[in-house]
Amino acid sequence: MFISVIDSMLSNKINLVLMIKVFIIIICITGQLSQNDNFDKDESIDDKDQTNNNQDQDDAIENNIEQQCIRKFIQWLFKYGAEVNNVAIDYTQSDNRIVIATEFISEGSRILFIPHKLLITLDRVKQNLLFQELVKNERKMKAPLNTYLALQILYEKANPFSPFKPYLDVLPQNYNTFPLFYNETQLKCFKGSPFLQEIDNYKKELQYDYKIVLKYVPEFSVISYDEFLWARTTSCSRIFSLNISGVVTEGFVPLADLFNHEADYQGHWGYSDEEQGFYVNSLENIEEGGEIFVSYGNKDNHRLLLHYGFIQGENDIKTCYLDVEIRNDYPLISQKQQIIYIWYKKNIGQKVRFALSDDLNEQTNINFINLIRFLQEHDASVIEQYHKEDAVIHSLDNELKVWKFIKQQVQKQLDSYEINEEDMNKFMNDQELDMNIENCLIIILEEQEILNYYLQMSNQTISLIENLDYLNQNLREQYIQEYQIYYDQISHLLDYSNDDL
Repeated sequence: MFISVIDSMLSNKINLVLMIKVFIIIICITGQLSQNDNFDKDESIDDKDQTNNNQDQDDAIENNIEQQCIRKFIQWLFKYGAEVNNVAIDYTQSDNRIVIATEFISEGSRILFIPHKLLITLDRVKQNLLFQELVKNERKMKAPLNTYLALQILYEKANPFSPFKPYLDVLPQNYNTFPLFYNETQLKCFKGSPFLQEIDNYKKELQYDYKIVLKYVPEFSVISYDEFLWARTTSCSRIFSLNISGVVTEGFVPLADLFNHEADYQGHWGYSDEEQGFYVNSLENIEEGGEIFVSYGNKDNHRLLLHYGFIQGENDIKTCYLDVEIRNDYPLISQKQQIIYIWYKKNIGQKVRFALSDDLNEQTNINFINLIRFLQEHDASVIEQYHKEDAVIHSLDNELKVWKFIKQQVQKQLDSYEINEEDMNKFMNDQELDMNIENCLIIILEEQEILNYYLQMSNQTISLIENLDYLNQNLREQYIQEYQIYYDQISHLLDYSNDDL
């Protein structure tokens, strides 16, 4: 059969790349080819004795099936040179998998080592002949790296002889804690929250990339959008950023992706060029039975929930999204339009979204206030002096407009939440509260905390500017001390009287 197909293609002068593509598809479907040449060809992942042991799986309960998959997975890791030292996979009361210490681990110890051959990295994906047209057009995708790795996971899953089958078998079957998969009741709790728009934008991004994939990899038309969504969520929530020989890339690292995130983490991870593999070392002594955490990076709970499906308790990084619309009724907007486009690639009628925090020294907050300041500016002679990331304050008159505008926008957002304080207290006191709804409420509480910070800041600043002549020295110093960073920026203007406004 294969010879006749090839002969037919050659006789019709079909290009070699297409021939190889079809050849790979045929062989993968019939289970005659393993893509990974680094694995020994005479070593089958599913040994005959393992196959025999699994023949009664249809009668086994789900937990037993999972345990068998995990056992095979660990055997597979050891078989190809992984090191797993004094740790094991365990379960929380809610059946979430975690990594714990099976005995005392001293600081600086090697916890885990995964050789390079067990990683699924971007270079493996880009070498796949099926994806060459997509690689050529990757700029058309919203998130090419995550998409590539998602496609590779789907590619491996379609091949029953994939060398990564033990790893694929232990990947999550669903992502019900991710907002992408929330039901209508759960999503309703977000009503009024700017985070709901983030979820919607993310869905549109995924749908867009799926269409691009089907355009340039038509062989994947047999993959449904739901399957693609599962694979993209798997990719986004489980891959690591790797520095291999000075080149930053991304990839799946089996077992390492079971470590949970915590700000106070005990495991340091990285890639060793010398050892040719991924490692996790202990940063401190770890007691027996304790869960071992690593860091996914400094991320707020919005990003953790959207992309990882969980919220970090006591997260010091709190944010709230707020939009600034570029309206055509701002003063001198025709002169400002080109500058705004250079800064944010936005035109009149579009919105710039900011992830605000309660630290005015953070660049995002500076940019937010500065854009409003620029939009409110009515003095044509100072427009060219504005810069995207530098606070340039020319008059208290304009500054007063800025903070009145911010107060109006913040109050509008606070009023838009559908869940009131009474409902919030009722939900939070419910011992059987659905975890997804609880996460919704935590997000909203954090948003309201940031908004109230800006509301207080607005009230204080407006009061200070409007009442310079009437404030006694102690009260004025109290205002300035509370928001020292901001008031340092306008200190050269604070000697103005109300007559100067």
